[in-house]
Amino acid sequence: MRFSRWLAKCLDQGLPRVALFGLSVLTGLAPREASAQEPRDVSVVIRGALQSDAAVPGEMDSDLRVLPKAPEWRPGDPIIEKPMRVTRPQPTQPGTTPGGPDLLLDRTGVGTFAVPAPNLNFAGISFTGVVPPDTVGAPGPNHYIQMVNGPGSSQFIIFDKMGNVIVGPLELSTLWTAAGNCNSGAGDPIVLYDRLADRWLMSEFADVGNHLCVYISKTSDPVGGGWWNYDFPTPQFPDYPKYAVWPDAYYVSTNESSPAAYALDRTKMLNGQPATSQRFTAPSLTFGFNALNPASVDSPAPPPAGPGIFLRHRDDEMHNAGKNNPNQDFLEAWMFQVNWTTPANSTFTGPINIPVAEFDSHLCGVGSFNCIQQPGTATRLDPVSEVVMWHLG
Repeated sequence: MRFSRWLAKCLDQGLPRVALFGLSVLTGLAPREASAQEPRDVSVVIRGALQSDAAVPGEMDSDLRVLPKAPEWRPGDPIIEKPMRVTRPQPTQPGTTPGGPDLLLDRTGVGTFAVPAPNLNFAGISFTGVVPPDTVGAPGPNHYIQMVNGPGSSQFIIFDKMGNVIVGPLELSTLWTAAGNCNSGAGDPIVLYDRLADRWLMSEFADVGNHLCVYISKTSDPVGGGWWNYDFPTPQFPDYPKYAVWPDAYYVSTNESSPAAYALDRTKMLNGQPATSQRFTAPSLTFGFNALNPASVDSPAPPPAGPGIFLRHRDDEMHNAGKNNPNQDFLEAWMFQVNWTTPANSTFTGPINIPVAEFDSHLCGVGSFNCIQQPGTATRLDPVSEVVMWHLG
C-alpha cells in the first residue's frame, strides 16, 4: 500500500487511532498561522484558512501542434542561472556528526545491487541554456509530458508512449490567455497526471510578483483537447512549489518564510469555473530552507475520505536540542481538511510524529549547496537534505 493511502486509511479510522504513530492530544486554537520555531511534542489544530479571491480562468483551445516552438539553445548562446532563494543557514549549526555508517547503504548492498535496464530510453528536451534544469515528467495512458526550466517560461514536450515527439518543445506561457501576471512565466515547472479525473496539470510561477500559474487540461487529450489556465496570487514568493492530486483539492506546498500549504479548488478547476485557494503555514524548522511535501493519489481509486496529507522529516539532533533521542528521528505529518463553503472551518492539524530509524541530515554542513561528488567534474551536487523528495505518492 502506498504511503498516502496507508496514512489516509489510518485517518479514516478516526484521528485517535493515529496515536500509535506518536500523535498526542489535539488542542483547539483560535484562527491563526503557526509561528513557533521549536517543534511541538503535542499536535494542534489550526483553524481558519486564508482564502484567495476567485481566479477566473482563461481558455486555450488551439491544437498545440500549431503553436510556435520554443527557441533552441545553441553553443555560444548565454547560459542563465535561475536564482535560488538562499534561506538556508550557513553550515555552522550543530548537528549529528557526518561520516558515520550508513545503515541504508549497508542493507542495500551497494556494489552488488543490479539496476534493471529501462523498458524504453529516449531523448528528452535538449539543454535550454538554463541551470538548474529542474527536470520533471509524468506519464498518462497515452502520453508522457516532460518539463524543464527555460530562459523565460518553462518548456514542455509531449511524447507518445513509444517516445515519439507529438508536440514541442513549447513555452508554457504560450498557452496563457487569462488575465494576471502569468503570461510571463519563470520556471520551477511541475506536471502531474490526475488519474482520478483523467486530466493533466502543468504549473510554474510567474516572472513578476507572487503567483502560481496553473494549467488544467479540459480533456484527457493534452494535445488537442484544450486547456484552462489559472493565476493564484500568494502572499509571499512561492518558491519550490510541489503539487499533489487529492479528491477534494489540488494540494500545493511552497518554501516561504514559513512552510506554506495550499489547497486549490480542484472540482471547479476541472470544470473551468472560477476557483479559490486556501492557505495555512506550519512552524519552521532550523533547516532554513523549509518546505512540506503533499501526498498525491497515483492509483485510479480514490483514497479513504479524509484530509490532504503533508509530510516533512525532522532530525531531532538538529531540532530537539537537549531532548534528542540518538536511536530515532521523525517524520511529521500535517493534515489539511479544507472546507470550500466556510474557510473559517478549514483546519490544519499537526505535527503527527511518526518515529523512524535514526538518520543524518548534516551532509557537508547544514544547508550546503555543493556536497555530493560526481564523476568527470569538480562540480558537486546539492543534497537537498532539508526536504522529503517529491513525488510523495
